[in-house]
Amino acid sequence: MSLAQIARKRERDRENSQRWRDRHRAEIRAFVRSPEGRARRRAYMERYRTRRPERYKEMSWRSRLKFEFGITPDQYRERLAAQAEVCAICRRPDPMGRRLAIDHDRRTGAIRGLLCIHCNQGIGLFGDDPELFLRILDYLGRKDKKQAKTASEFLAASLMRAA
Repeated sequence: MSLAQIARKRERDRENSQRWRDRHRAEIRAFVRSPEGRARRRAYMERYRTRRPERYKEMSWRSRLKFEFGITPDQYRERLAAQAEVCAICRRPDPMGRRLAIDHDRRTGAIRGLLCIHCNQGIGLFGDDPELFLRILDYLGRKDKKQAKTASEFLAASLMRAA
């Protein structure tokens, strides 16, 4: 059998399979949603996870990027390169050696940047509240109260000292 014949046979098989799925779509959907179908899918995924842990991890990451944030792995890598592969806040790589987390506005869903686990958790724990962050800066700058009256003045003074 030549390569062309093999290719034609595979194409025919693919078309037949698609036609069968099209004719039995309702039955397939019912089975997949049934307890037996879910149990079979769960068992299959468990076997897949144990046989190919790295592939499964990559597949899960790609799926999460697409469904939670609406981006592709290439778009993630572009953002990462634009940030020089460091956290947008502390300017360091993730201390746990993980991928940087995608920081997003919970109200709009817009992606703000990529953060290390500590910065991402910090923002989450403070509820994305800018006023709270200003009060934190105010608290941290109490010893500099004579020079800076407000948190924003303290922040400006801190940035000028750092520059």
